[in-house]
Amino acid sequence: MPNYVKNQIRWQGPQDDEVLDCMFRKGADCIDFNIMVPLSAGEEEDSAVRKEKWGSVYKPFSSSVERVNGETHVMIETGWLTPLPWAQKLSAQFPEDIFRLDYESGGGYGTYVFRGGESRHVDWDDDDYDKACAALEAKQPVHVKIEGWS
Repeated sequence: MPNYVKNQIRWQGPQDDEVLDCMFRKGADCIDFNIMVPLSAGEEEDSAVRKEKWGSVYKPFSSSVERVNGETHVMIETGWLTPLPWAQKLSAQFPEDIFRLDYESGGGYGTYVFRGGESRHVDWDDDDYDKACAALEAKQPVHVKIEGWS
């Protein structure tokens, strides 16, 4: 049985419905990573390929959508890992929007910010989050405590 990871991806933008269409199949009640990052039938059976391309060993277990103060929030429950490659592909598809992905698991918690296929890991400090968003907005380097970036 996997360790569960609670993920919340949120954004605000004029293309909310189009973004949701890249997550959910018509009539489905759970996100399908295969829409944004398609895998062949053979790849879908291979956990190493799913981990590499989706960032998650398993398909999402559950998901829900909520609109809060003009933002769209999507909760996604995955097994073992946070779906970072999938989120990068999603942000590349909608380069004008800034996406925030918060995650929590037995191993910890954190935040990533995405824009145009690029990501920044943000320490849990609101000032750093604001700086990361502003830097992504201006397409400038981020000069805050962000793991792996200058």
